Amino acid sequence: MKKFLLIIIVFVVGLFNAKAQFISETKIPNSFALSNAVIYVDDYDVALVKKSAELLQQDIEMVIGKKLPIVNKVPSSTPVIIIGTVTKSEAIRQ
Repeated sequence: MKKFLLIIIVFVVGLFNAKAQFISETKIPNSFALSNAVIYVDDYDVALVKKSAELLQQDIEMVIGKKLPIVNKVPSSTPVIIIGTVTKSEAIRQ
């Protein structure tokens, strides 16, 4: 019973503290437009990372209505969402 009550309290406190807005329709300093971004996954990374990138791609498409491309080379001038492991992703190691 005490564990259950503790879980409920943590959940309620979390709801009250969840004021941060991660998606905005206006430009905010240190932000970028998802509609212009690409998702990077290293060719040599594990299959689970590639699947995670595909699931993120689907989630973003449901939010903004645009399917972001998944790329295997980091572009120089486009915002990039990098997904990978420390041991297999060259971009993360750099």
